Amino acid sequence: MSGMQLDAAQLGVLPHWVEAIPAPPAPSWIDPSSAQRGQAIFGRADGGCAATIADRFGACATPKHGDISMLAPQDLVDLGAYLETL
Repeated sequence: MSGMQLDAAQLGVLPHWVEAIPAPPAPSWIDPSSAQRGQAIFGRADGGCAATIADRFGACATPKHGDISMLAPQDLVDLGAYLETL
């Protein structure tokens, strides 16, 4: 962005600095119980296949990579609530 270039030492410590930044808190409008149930659904072998949200709505959006058709409407709400906390 037309700024100064980082030298090798700065580039070497940059990843450690970025990884040390704490994650922001979950949005206040998320129901914690719903998010907790969604986390369990996300980790199940039969309902979530992706390690990231982008994966879930990318390659995993196909039946070949993950089928969410067996989830109840509330399961989908809970899953979405959990994903909002990431």
